[in-house]
Amino acid sequence: MPADQPGTLARLCREPLLHFILIGAFLAGAVQLLQKPAKSDQEILVTPALVERLANLYRLQTGSQPDSRRREWLVQNYIREEMLFREAKSLRLDEGDELVRRRLVQKLEFLKADAAIPAEPDEATLRAYHTARPELFLAPAKVSFSHVFFSPDKRTAEGARKAAAQELENLTESSDLASIGDRFPLKSAYDAMTPAALVQVFGPKSIAEAPFNAEVSRWTGPVESGFGWHLIRVTARAPSRLLPFEDALDMVRNAWTSNQLDLAVQKRLEELSRRYTIVRKDISEEKAKP
Repeated sequence: MPADQPGTLARLCREPLLHFILIGAFLAGAVQLLQKPAKSDQEILVTPALVERLANLYRLQTGSQPDSRRREWLVQNYIREEMLFREAKSLRLDEGDELVRRRLVQKLEFLKADAAIPAEPDEATLRAYHTARPELFLAPAKVSFSHVFFSPDKRTAEGARKAAAQELENLTESSDLASIGDRFPLKSAYDAMTPAALVQVFGPKSIAEAPFNAEVSRWTGPVESGFGWHLIRVTARAPSRLLPFEDALDMVRNAWTSNQLDLAVQKRLEELSRRYTIVRKDISEEKAKP
């Protein structure tokens, strides 16, 4: 077989089709080398309006205004992303990619909506928004409690629940908690816990809600957690409350800005909808009627 390779190579070199392919490849490469990209493809324009838009997006995401050093970082990051984006488009990497499609839609939404958002709302505007949307600026409820744990690893899940229910009948304020139940891997008492903090510690089980509904200074249960079963005794509880405007200023500013962005995007979508005809082939004509 190796002895036949020179003859095979010679026959291939005499093939007209191979000559055509090689010449075509050479010419295509030469054109790419000699042809310079258009100036618009090589120029990345950074304007004051662009810098302000980057700063507004940064404020929307972080809740704080970028200083001069951070603004320069935003500009340099934009330039880097723009270069990579143009190179990716030149390679047609954006075609047929659902993730890229969604990202471009999101980018267009920001571009169209950002111009409608004032750089910094005045205090009167923010105070009015704080008054109009109090549910957005509530300090979460907090609860303090102690608990006794019953492990399903030692008793099975149902056995732990039954043991907790039986022990509940004997518990009093003077009971020695160290001698009751099983060893819990974390703490036996918690102070000023929010609903989110309870979920983080115990998981999204009934114990994340039970302390906020239980009677204060009285043992209740059994309640379930991601660890097993518990008896709980609430020692203190503070309801949710509206934060004063001064304490919630950053929250109010961020919420107002986000709301204005949503309104601007919705307005832009309504404008676009008047330019497009929507044809629904996936549903019947009767269902497609508004």
